[in-house]
Amino acid sequence: MPEDIILYRVFIAAPRGLDDERQTFARVLNTYSRAEGIDRQALFLPIGWEDTLAGVGRPQSLINEDLDRCDYFVLILHDRWGTPPGGVLQYTSGTQEEFRRAMMQVDDPKCRLQKIVVLFKHIQEERYPDPGEQLQKVLAFKTELERSRNLLYSTFAEPRELEELLRRHLADWLRQHDRTSTTRKSRELANARAPDRIADVSEPFIADGVIATPGRSMSSSTASTAGDGDNLQMKAGADG
Repeated sequence: MPEDIILYRVFIAAPRGLDDERQTFARVLNTYSRAEGIDRQALFLPIGWEDTLAGVGRPQSLINEDLDRCDYFVLILHDRWGTPPGGVLQYTSGTQEEFRRAMMQVDDPKCRLQKIVVLFKHIQEERYPDPGEQLQKVLAFKTELERSRNLLYSTFAEPRELEELLRRHLADWLRQHDRTSTTRKSRELANARAPDRIADVSEPFIADGVIATPGRSMSSSTASTAGDGDNLQMKAGADG
């Protein structure tokens, strides 16, 4: 019998020179979806500039169209900032344009983007005295994030650390899926948790606790409905 699968698109923004990290990103998302997501009727699909189809117009504008369809945004930076993408807004790199676009969308209820994740790859200490133009721009961006205090970032040095960070975020997004989607599996999980939240009706019960709902912020936001992802029809037991 066919089942509904909620598709969540996850965009990766990263300048050239991070090919291994981009491959790790795609592999972790695909593996996690098969191991954890499909059984709970969720699929996390990696999206990047390499997936954008050729077309007429400014290349970055075509990439932005793919970004606009994504539910999550992951930015990875190391020692390169990238090159200007052209256009009237004069961004200093395509990665910067993607990040600024994501920041404008994440708190806009009309947009589907739910959360932004920023990850920095460790820079060796001996490079700081003479960073060069590209690394200098990365460090300036990192300082900007620290001063603004509206988005937390994480750092990693080894591939396994990147994998662990990605899995932690995927686990958080999957828990959010379980709380907000209306798929069969989410209803089953909600019903399984119900005895812990409902008092025995045979005994008097006074509730003096308050359940708080997290609000939106620049670094995270809650999904409003299962419609934030896309519904796919897949057969039960399919592995993606």
